[in-house]
Amino acid sequence: MKKLILVLLLLTCSASYGQTSANVYCGGVNGFDSLLDPSNSTVFRKRGGGLYLHNNGWTELSHDQRMKLLGTFNNHPMIIEVGFPKPGEFGHSPDKSKYHWWCDNFDDLYVKYGIKPQIVAVNLEDAVNNPTLLQPTFEQFDEHHGDLQRMSPQSLILPILGPMNIELPIRTEMVSYNERYRRIISTAGGVVIDSPPKVFITREDEYRDWVVDAIRHANSNGYKSVLIISPHDSSNLFNKHTTMMLRYLELNQALPTIYVVENYIYGKRYSNKVGKETQSNSILGVAKYIQSKLKCDK
Repeated sequence: MKKLILVLLLLTCSASYGQTSANVYCGGVNGFDSLLDPSNSTVFRKRGGGLYLHNNGWTELSHDQRMKLLGTFNNHPMIIEVGFPKPGEFGHSPDKSKYHWWCDNFDDLYVKYGIKPQIVAVNLEDAVNNPTLLQPTFEQFDEHHGDLQRMSPQSLILPILGPMNIELPIRTEMVSYNERYRRIISTAGGVVIDSPPKVFITREDEYRDWVVDAIRHANSNGYKSVLIISPHDSSNLFNKHTTMMLRYLELNQALPTIYVVENYIYGKRYSNKVGKETQSNSILGVAKYIQSKLKCDK
């Protein structure tokens, strides 16, 4: 049955997804400095594409490189991905020469650069072996959500849910059945789902059901649903895997409101670098491709 579904997806992958091209963001870690050359993202930016600042990629740039990148993406929307504060990390450190707490880093890396992200995506879950127990706890998220909001008042502070990408088989309850999931998404006003396309199309049916349910729950309640699309080991099939995944979501009425295309795997030989929008399986190439399937100037 799974093989039949995937064949059908390949035969029906020419549909238009229906949102606008401004709902697509591009970024990552490996080859992130490709974005410093404006010619690599000309069409993507012309269509209103946004910038996704993964904390690991952003910290590798020099001050001058950051300023150049922000100039290139001036007046474009931005999303920041950072880690959720661990116990004792939130607040401003009394001595910056010794240790930067979460707030110091956020100030230095983002606030002082004038970055006003639409969304701050925080990696909420640490425990991949038992995804039914979110780490940190919901109580900690409630405690810090207001603090994070004060750091970036114009932003939605959204949790990234992702351990289901590793667990096999998936054992956590679907969002619409789980009071704790629903509560945190309600507090945040949305959710970020990290589901690499190859993982999505090759996993068990319950995994796909989980992703579909999470996106549907957010959309039906008027929340933001952000889908992180990353290549992992898709290599030269990244574009095809992405097409199959989005077609499946479309058929199941579970398209996200925002698409993020990024990588977060290091290595000089890694195939799917940020690259150029003219490269079909690069991060920029797939981001531009998604734009072409949305309602936009083609």
